[in-house]
Amino acid sequence: DISGSGTFIANNYISLGGALASTGLYVRNNTSDVKIVNNSIENIGTSASSYALSLAGGSTNITVKNNIFSTKNGGVPVEVPSVLTNLDWDYNCYYTTGNTIGSYNGTNYSSVSALGAAMGSDANSLNVNPFFVSDTNLTTNQGQLQAGISIAGVTTDIDGMARANPPTI
Repeated sequence: DISGSGTFIANNYISLGGALASTGLYVRNNTSDVKIVNNSIENIGTSASSYALSLAGGSTNITVKNNIFSTKNGGVPVEVPSVLTNLDWDYNCYYTTGNTIGSYNGTNYSSVSALGAAMGSDANSLNVNPFFVSDTNLTTNQGQLQAGISIAGVTTDIDGMARANPPTI
């Protein structure tokens, strides 16, 4: 649950689930200057309201890069209920066994290209299964994810290993 401004969220594994609505990472209304980079979020919840990432309305100056947003039991990887301004959003991976990879400004999208067109972003994002080692070990087994972009200040991964160039999403 993120609120305020100037927040930097990097190199995290977040795994959650359950039968009710759940969200891996939630950014509150009117939050600004938030960077969400190099995270893997797996929501194995069985509710249609299971999200990996949810950004509430009024958020500005948001950077979202090199993240994996996965909802393998049919949830929605990303929910953004209203338009975002000053957005820097790309090089992410979306995965669901459901039909919707993202909900933006009240519309559901089933492809990265359609979601990216609506947001004005995501030209380099993917819709692939990350093949996590397990529901709690979010190490990936997906070669297509070696397509990220370097992020200033994030030179090592969650295991303390130097990031390759290009880094893994």
